[in-house]
Parts: sequence; C-alpha cells; structure tokens
Amino acid sequence: NIGDYYYSDGTYSTDLDTSKSVIGVVFYTGDPTANDAILRRDFPNCTHGLVLALTETNNVYWQKEARAYNNTVSAWVEANGLEYQTLLSGIEYTDPMNQINGYNNTKAIEAFNAAEENAAWPVEAVEVVVAFREEYPAPASSSDWYLPSVKECSLLLSGEVEGNVLDVNNNITNLTTINRKLEYIPGGLTVGHEGVEDDIWASNERDLEYAFYLSTLTGKVWMNWKFYESSHHFVRAILAF
Repeated sequence: NIGDYYYSDGTYSTDLDTSKSVIGVVFYTGDPTANDAILRRDFPNCTHGLVLALTETNNVYWQKEARAYNNTVSAWVEANGLEYQTLLSGIEYTDPMNQINGYNNTKAIEAFNAAEENAAWPVEAVEVVVAFREEYPAPASSSDWYLPSVKECSLLLSGEVEGNVLDVNNNITNLTTINRKLEYIPGGLTVGHEGVEDDIWASNERDLEYAFYLSTLTGKVWMNWKFYESSHHFVRAILAF
C-alpha cells in the first residue's frame, strides 16, 4: 500500500518493524516497467511500485556546465546509438514527461557521465544519486536508486491524476501521506517544508539549457536552468521494486 515501509531485505509492511532496517516509503503501487523498456529489461520483476528514499541532497545543480556543453544529454545518447528513450520532453500529454521513465533517464545520464568526452560537464543530479547508492545500499531485488522522472515526482507529490501532469496545481495529497509516515522513522527526512517553495529535480530535459523540477508546495511542474543552484533545489532518489 502507499505509505508502507520498505526494508533493506526487500520486504515491506504497513506498520514500522523496528527489527528491520527501513530504507524508504512506498509512494506508488503499480507496474513501473510498463513504459520503461530499460527497467523492464534489467529488472522484469520490479512490477509492484516505487519507493522514496529517506534522505535527500540539497544545493544540487542539474548540470552546472550546461552552457559550456551547449547540447542535450539526449542528443549525445542518440549520436552514440544508445538504446535509451530520449530524456527530452515537450509539455503535451503524449510526451515523456507523462511516463514513468526515470530509470531509463538515469541510466542514459550515467552513460553520458562515464564518457571521457563529457568529463567537463557531468550531470551532477545523477552523480549525487550514484553516490547515494554507495551510502544507502538497496536490495538486489530492486532497481537500486535512481533520479525520478517528471511523472514519478508528480506521483510522489500528487498521486495518480487524470490527464497531463503539467496541469496539476495545489495538489500534494500523496506527499502529505508520505511525510506523515516519514516522521515515524528515525533519521527520516520529510519532503519539503510547510509553506516553503522547495523544488525537486526530475530526470527529464526540456532543451539544452532547461530541465524540469516540481514544487513540493503545490505539486506544479516547472522548468529551470540546468546550471541553477539553490538550497531549495534538491535531489531525492527513488527505486522500483
């Protein structure tokens, strides 16, 4: 169920089991592999839902040297013949921003970051997630931690909605449930601050300068410069299980 505690052994429960090591909270139930072919290929059994990590990293650029790079990660992926779906998204209902595809996006960005020719302009938002994996191991039965897509961020904040996630506003009903559960976990960090415009980075690109983020205050989808840094812009990893 949404709000269940998720443990390091891959199990979950509605009530907190203090005999186990809790590593996250379930915020979506359903099949995350439905629109993410890379996730389906790598982890075909991760069809139960999505889990939010207990902590986050603030003051994170999406890509600090985006202007120096002057291109998109998606263009590099396509030019190198990689099989990942594009990270680029328009703002229509049929565009990638309305799909659960954060695993695909993260793996594509990891490939970009690993290439020697991109050493001067890595995507820091994914570097943070890779470092998080080392500090907070996930069970082998899961996808491991990745940077959520626009749709996955919207699911976290607003839950499943009809139509375009771009139209969501003043809806953080799901986040309220998740934060209530996080408050019971020692060391668990709630998402956003009440009355404060905190912003969570998504893994989708808009173009060579802009990436998407969502407001934890309203659930609204926005865009900002990839090279923008603020104490209110943060990365929160998720996993599929």
